[in-house]
Amino acid sequence: METRSVAREIGMMRDHQHRENSSELAFEDKLKRLLAHWIGHNDDHAASYRKWAREAREHGFQKAARLIGEAAEATQAINRIFSEASKQVSRGAAESPPDLLEKAQGSGQGIEIKDLQ
Repeated sequence: METRSVAREIGMMRDHQHRENSSELAFEDKLKRLLAHWIGHNDDHAASYRKWAREAREHGFQKAARLIGEAAEATQAINRIFSEASKQVSRGAAESPPDLLEKAQGSGQGIEIKDLQ
């Protein structure tokens, strides 16, 4: 039985269709929404991982439980990164827009990438 079928049978399958219905939004708004979506999605997965780690432990699968728990922690670590990315986006304009970098490099002004960081 494939994984998706098992997930549906145990009632854990969420709608995993990722739609991009925000074509009229500015890039910054799209990115903030996407990061928020990923954080929520990962929170759901981490909660499921913790539940299954408890179940595995209760059924005597100690090593598997530990590894599943580690996956939950790794998922939360990813969310901390996404959260920081979201804060950076919320702070405003991009640090070095690609067109500015290209213009600076093509102008012969001697500006390097490190100067724009």
